[in-house]
Amino acid sequence: MRITLKLGSLLLVVASAVLIAAPTSMQGVSAGTELPEAAAQPVIQADATQAQNVIDTELKAADEIDASSQAISGESLHGSWMLVSGRYLDGEGKWVDYRSLGLSAIKVVSKGHFSFTTVKTVKNKTEFWAAGAGEYKLEGNLYTEYPSLNSFEVPKGQGFGFEIALIGNEWHTRRVEAGILKEEEVWRRLD
Repeated sequence: MRITLKLGSLLLVVASAVLIAAPTSMQGVSAGTELPEAAAQPVIQADATQAQNVIDTELKAADEIDASSQAISGESLHGSWMLVSGRYLDGEGKWVDYRSLGLSAIKVVSKGHFSFTTVKTVKNKTEFWAAGAGEYKLEGNLYTEYPSLNSFEVPKGQGFGFEIALIGNEWHTRRVEAGILKEEEVWRRLD
């Protein structure tokens, strides 16, 4: 069995029950194309059912963002949001789940401005993790924050762009840099 899917900037191939990923930026690579052996890197060794579950989950997330990205207005983001889940790609290329860090956060969005505070719970003790505030711009489904106050030394004028989707009372964000997914978050509306 061989399944080949293009998912954003990643080409996913299930072959012999091994999920393989390669950047789609490779010349001439598209869905259905055989990958050169050196370009493909095993991501997950699994049986076909597990591999299909991984693909189904990623496709569902991509479909939800695509399906709901048409009708986002600044006003639909206004209010308070609580972090439900998230993950980021660390410096070694490994995914770090926010739950493993005990992170919780609240974000407030108004007309043109945002602020957030994130804390970490360690051994039942709450510690400061990060905070930021500044302006944002919304163009279609691209939401970009420009922190002017922050705890993580972002140079003035540098922005963080997110592909976003509003699904029910949840705000889904995906930060992609140079074609690589770096961070995903889900926020739930508080008001």
